[in-house]
Amino acid sequence: MKTQNRIFNASHYQQLKTMGEVVCNPGDISDPAATKNNIQNADVAITSWGCPHLDKEILDEAPNLRAGFHAARSVKSIVTNEL
Repeated sequence: MKTQNRIFNASHYQQLKTMGEVVCNPGDISDPAATKNNIQNADVAITSWGCPHLDKEILDEAPNLRAGFHAARSVKSIVTNEL
């Protein structure tokens, strides 16, 4: 089971979807290229352990991003000055 699914249940996802398109990384979450690809059309992004830093290069691919949620203990591993 994905970490995200242990933290967010179906009703949580429904609430998030009222904000726009929700994107969860389905593959290798440590791969920055995959994250850039998955975040492109997202309004809401959910990250968890192992996600790459959300740096300018990744965030430039997500012009519609309005919210980000981190399904882990601390955001220190993903936060950058661009956020």
